[in-house]
Amino acid sequence: MVVCRLDVTGLPLEIWDGRIWHRYSRSYANAAGTTNIGAVGASALTGPHAQAFPAGRFTLAPVVILATDQTRLIAVAANVTTTGFDLYVQTVTAGASGNGHIRWTAEQMTPTTAAG
Repeated sequence: MVVCRLDVTGLPLEIWDGRIWHRYSRSYANAAGTTNIGAVGASALTGPHAQAFPAGRFTLAPVVILATDQTRLIAVAANVTTTGFDLYVQTVTAGASGNGHIRWTAEQMTPTTAAG
């Protein structure tokens, strides 16, 4: 069953999964964040930078997608669980990066699978 909530701003749709009500969207649950990792030295690896998801958001480990604002950096999400993940960042050139930020999104597409 899907209902339109008239008591909430924006008239969101909610769906009943047989147990509890959830906001109806293209994904079952999602979260996003930004982490300032500062400058990373030449050929250096930093981490883990612990990232936390909102409490109770995910029922299984979501798919995490990372983006960086520095062309010299690569980022990896490791040890992903329902509560967060470890972020590792490395420079891929012989020069140091500038002050870097990593943006992440996490999605769980259905109640029983992250990938959907």
